[in-house]
Amino acid sequence: MSSSNAESSAAVAARGPAQQPLHQESAFPQFRDGDVLIMSATGKSWKLHSTILINASTQFKGLLTNFPERPIPKRQRTEEKTVKWWLRMVPYVKDRTDERFRSFEAVAPNDRQLPSFENMSGYGDEPVFHKTYDNFFRCLYFIEPSITNDQDDGGSYYIHDIATLLLGAEHLGAAAAVRNTCESYLLHLDQTLWTYIGSKPEHWADFGFRLQSSMIFKEAMIHVVGAWDLPGALKKDVFNNFENGEAIVRLALLKARELKEKKVAVERRLTEYYPAEMMHVANPTTDVPGRAHHRGEDGGVDLYRKIGKGGEAYVDKATRDNFHRSFNMSARGQTRFEEALSLIKGGWKVIVQELIIDNLVADRGPNAKDLAYLTCTNILDAELPWKVAESTASGDDIDDGGELDEDLVAL
Repeated sequence: MSSSNAESSAAVAARGPAQQPLHQESAFPQFRDGDVLIMSATGKSWKLHSTILINASTQFKGLLTNFPERPIPKRQRTEEKTVKWWLRMVPYVKDRTDERFRSFEAVAPNDRQLPSFENMSGYGDEPVFHKTYDNFFRCLYFIEPSITNDQDDGGSYYIHDIATLLLGAEHLGAAAAVRNTCESYLLHLDQTLWTYIGSKPEHWADFGFRLQSSMIFKEAMIHVVGAWDLPGALKKDVFNNFENGEAIVRLALLKARELKEKKVAVERRLTEYYPAEMMHVANPTTDVPGRAHHRGEDGGVDLYRKIGKGGEAYVDKATRDNFHRSFNMSARGQTRFEEALSLIKGGWKVIVQELIIDNLVADRGPNAKDLAYLTCTNILDAELPWKVAESTASGDDIDDGGELDEDLVAL
């Protein structure tokens, strides 16, 4: 910061917060009637309202309600000197090397010295944490945050800014104050967001949980559940690093079990299905094609999708011609065979629809490679972990027979 544009940090620190210039405008970040002055050692400050901070953040509530307010003489009140608390930013207590975040401490009225600031870049750039907390305070006043607009270049910085905003709010016990804004901005990414979620569903399940976004969480969990029983398809150990990991795993186990039960039920209906038009035959077929069912390496995915496509997707013309060379039929017999096979394929196609339905929001396009797992999982709003926690707290416990606890221990 050059001397021609602004005072040095040292000068601001020496003068103290009470003597900073009075801003005539009443707008963010300097409200004329603000009663809390939040100071960075660089000289940047926010003059905000204690009621807003207390209602939004448990940490600010603790600071402002447990620290005596600074008395303001009547004469100063008429001069619009309304600050009752001074808060200063200090290095983040949980990780002093993390420049995205800061901790806050109350300043006693007789303490006029701001802490020194070490610029990590060495080039006089604005500290990273300024953006974190400026965006946070903007959300408290329903002002749009400043998010890096790199959507045309993948959106990675855009997502990073939103994730940092949520993390900063969590550290202040104020996640609820920014969740709607964070979710709204993420949803603006549209297909880019769903692509990111599909690439790292484990991490996005955790982020969606913390954001309490049903759309983001469900999208991630459809991937997680579909891939749960496929060897190497998920990095299950990462859930151990998440605060909400156990709740996510519990739901994944529940839905994976439901999916397996659905596969078994569908396969049973496939073996039992027989068209009414063919009931005159004494012994209806009960074959299941090979070992390509739910116990297969792919969990039966290829089988279900081929049956769902119908037509020439399986038992194609080449296969049938080979069959007829081994089992000679008259032309009439071949015609009847084709008619019967078409009836069976049509009935089977209907049976597997509940497995091959795609519940993802992502539009993968007609030429996209099929995923290695099913995406038919449906998670009800009442099954969302944060909703379950609320129900449990109110006494509405969910009984799973203890089976999921055993699976959790095994995992």
